[in-house]
Amino acid sequence: MAFLGKGKKQDMLQLAEELGINATLNMTVPSIKIAITNSEGYEEEFVKNLYETINANEKRLEELERAEKMRLEELERAEKIRLEELVKEQALKEKELQLKFDLESFDPKQSDISLYLVIFERQAKRASIEKKEWVGQLLGLLPLEIVQFIAREPEEQAENYDYVKKLLLKRFKLSSEVFRQKFVQHQKISDSTWKDFTFEITNYLDEWLIGLEINTFQDLKDLMVVDQLKKRANASMKDHFLDNWANLKSATQIAELFDNYEDVQKVNSKPMDRWGRNDKILTYSGGQGKENRFGKTSPD
Repeated sequence: MAFLGKGKKQDMLQLAEELGINATLNMTVPSIKIAITNSEGYEEEFVKNLYETINANEKRLEELERAEKMRLEELERAEKIRLEELVKEQALKEKELQLKFDLESFDPKQSDISLYLVIFERQAKRASIEKKEWVGQLLGLLPLEIVQFIAREPEEQAENYDYVKKLLLKRFKLSSEVFRQKFVQHQKISDSTWKDFTFEITNYLDEWLIGLEINTFQDLKDLMVVDQLKKRANASMKDHFLDNWANLKSATQIAELFDNYEDVQKVNSKPMDRWGRNDKILTYSGGQGKENRFGKTSPD
């Protein structure tokens, strides 16, 4: 029975429960021991084996808890190390990015926003920056007034690079027609290279085609024909179709519009008769005079 004297209160309570003895937490260890030994049918050997089993299970549970605690502590240390390495890696990437992303801030007075954005996109791709991060990088290169202009947009749109790009082109009034003019009229600067010039006019051409949604070779052919038709249109035609001039990109459509316009001009340019009509007088030869469309004759 000496084995009961070394037991923990929790083990003694569990032993009493296993034996069907009513023992409570407010009881002392000696009182629990007395309750067990005085119980009906008490057999010391059986109780001893049962107690040792309870005690062994308790020790095993404690070992499992210690092992779990050590495992969690190890995971915590590993996570801490991982986060530290991640911070170092991110800092290194940012440093490398600064070295790769060598682009001056945008100056509206001296720079062309369309060319600037193309260069920005190339630098961003070369630096392996994800597109969802482009707006954040771009804002750091723009003047405060432009950043504030973008910030007025809804948050979801203000973080969309394609939307911000269209917004900037619109702000600087760079429509498809403006890009067409730049493509046609742009001149090589004396201290620039032909490679630079090629890059610039290629960008203007791309933006012109994108603005008009030219997506197929047939669209491109049609646009080239339209461009030639527009060049051959007279000043009055251009003035008449001015509001929609830049958006005319179908050769069939513009040819029909030009034909209709000229037909109207021809009608309006005919001389008027005394009844306010400008039909030509229909005549035929015969006899001593000519009979007009109203059955009256006039001398030759």
